[in-house]
Amino acid sequence: MKPINAEETVRVFHGWLEEADSLAEREAIECCIDHIQDTPAVSQQELRSYMLPWFDPFAAPWSGKIQRAFPRAYVNMNKELILVPRSNTYVSISRCCTPDEFKAAIIENCSRLASKGYSKPLRKEHLEGVNKLLDTNFTQEDMEYIYTYLGNGIRRELCMKFVQSGYDLGVIDEGLQAKDGQA
Repeated sequence: MKPINAEETVRVFHGWLEEADSLAEREAIECCIDHIQDTPAVSQQELRSYMLPWFDPFAAPWSGKIQRAFPRAYVNMNKELILVPRSNTYVSISRCCTPDEFKAAIIENCSRLASKGYSKPLRKEHLEGVNKLLDTNFTQEDMEYIYTYLGNGIRRELCMKFVQSGYDLGVIDEGLQAKDGQA
């Protein structure tokens, strides 16, 4: 993996600087040169990761998993993935740029009804849907705990850590203890 050569890039920009026609163009090029020199070097692979296409929940395998977990799911004109129409349980897919963000949004938006739904069938539909979609085996008690500390997006960063840990409930405890230690 070859790192991007900032010196070579700066040399190219200096060539453009010599050909600049206006003061505004010169200032813009100088600003770019300063930024390149101030920014730490990144590898080509790291740069490519920033340029990858956005996460698409409708691409395989996600579209099939969503349909199996929530058979009545659909997308409305506001780019909301309506998972359970009768309870209007939805995820705003415009906020989800990565699979982990999508998973976190599922947890944040489905945990309440999976733990405290209005009826047993509704709780069961949400809990089973979350478990199928995320390949988990949460119980209703797990979902109550998750909803209490992560539901409705109240701790987004902690929810992301929870997802990235493979849904380790201990991560929630650690995050809460760390927050209490700072207070």
